[in-house]
Amino acid sequence: MPRAHHKRWSVWSMAAGAMLLSACSHNHRMREVDTAFAQADWTKAADAMRPVEQEFADDSVNALIFHLEAGEVLQSAGDTGGSLKSFDAAYAIARPYLDEKADVSISAEAAALVTNQTVRPFRGRPIDRIMMNALQAINYWSVGRVSEAGVELNRAMLWQNDAVARNAKRIEALQAQVNERARADGYNVAAAKRDHVFSEQAAATYAPVRAMQGYADYAVPYVTFLRGAWFWSTGQPSDLDQARQAFERVAAMLPEADRAHAMADLAMVEAALAGQGIPDMVWVVLESGLAPSLKELRIDIPLFIDEVPYVGAAFPEPVFRQMGPDGFTVTAGSESVRSSLLTDIDSAWGRQFNDELPAIITATILSSATKAILTWQLQEQLGTWGAVAGALYQVGLNSADLRTWTTLPKRVLSARIPVPADRRITIAVDGGETIGPIECPIGHTTIIHLRGTAAGRPCAVRTLGGIP
Repeated sequence: MPRAHHKRWSVWSMAAGAMLLSACSHNHRMREVDTAFAQADWTKAADAMRPVEQEFADDSVNALIFHLEAGEVLQSAGDTGGSLKSFDAAYAIARPYLDEKADVSISAEAAALVTNQTVRPFRGRPIDRIMMNALQAINYWSVGRVSEAGVELNRAMLWQNDAVARNAKRIEALQAQVNERARADGYNVAAAKRDHVFSEQAAATYAPVRAMQGYADYAVPYVTFLRGAWFWSTGQPSDLDQARQAFERVAAMLPEADRAHAMADLAMVEAALAGQGIPDMVWVVLESGLAPSLKELRIDIPLFIDEVPYVGAAFPEPVFRQMGPDGFTVTAGSESVRSSLLTDIDSAWGRQFNDELPAIITATILSSATKAILTWQLQEQLGTWGAVAGALYQVGLNSADLRTWTTLPKRVLSARIPVPADRRITIAVDGGETIGPIECPIGHTTIIHLRGTAAGRPCAVRTLGGIP
């Protein structure tokens, strides 16, 4: 084969591969699911989700994100068996990262720098891993497998402890890998970050997420509350002290305006520990709205080449989405209680995204600059052939990593009320829906779990109860 023709063939192969890599995205494959899920059409969302999960079940890069999405969607549709399987599959992929497997793969990061960030295996953020096991606990609890629910809540706590111990090191390792590649390529990433065109656009884009505080030590108050309620359900003195510690932590994490329910939980447990009895309690939790998604945003970065001073790079931009129902009122007998905020999932997610943002920006700048410079070199060496193939290569691979667990809730609201004599409660959800009467099962703990994505649309409802 003539040398020039061989060069052209190699370039076209590279360009075709680039276009193939970019042909399928998480957002694209989830579009039908997301539309139905946002409208609280649980059955339609589940029907759309099942083939997508199956399609990616053996995909080492994307399987985890689709198992997580399926676990949430199928749970909301009432397919507890399917949700259990999805979360089990997700946990099997994530579990090695708990204490054995490095979160940062040198080979995967190197590949991402010359292609794009979507070729990296999706490993999940700390909140994904914590919520994965918390939602699995809800599955088990709802079918009476209360002891297994406790195991899942312990796993959720292990993920939180692991995030505190390792997440900073993981981010540092990723940043170090990118910095090493930058030195090898001779591209000045630091100067690119200081460039006024880039810095002004980036500052405006990421200002909202940079303002989010989240919760200390990657904690999720909702999950800590579930642990407290689980320990309360046993009625055992040693477990009551665990419940006290959990409710105390929840109260400490919440702003004063939202702390009343947690403080009442704490006082209740302290009274029980003092021998004043263990009342049966019903908690109602509403997982409301939709967690952030990511969209692609072009921000210009400098190449420090006179002929091509700037090139557009694709960055992930957070999109904070619909609220869902604003709250609810629970009534038991003659007593009614209004809900309050238990967890701001947006804020917890935003804090973790913000932690990763410096490494994301550095990797995206370096990857985009590398591809743009290669495109310019191809044009210089091969003329029109190189320009066209290089452009295809650059367009095909100039994609941001938009994978994030989009079916998680935006926030979690809660209320508590003593179980009445007839053990029946009703719930009035903002927007017009009245749920109930619901009968509370025998036991110290009943949790009515609601999932609502749109105000005025029916919530998915399940009852958690029983004794471990």
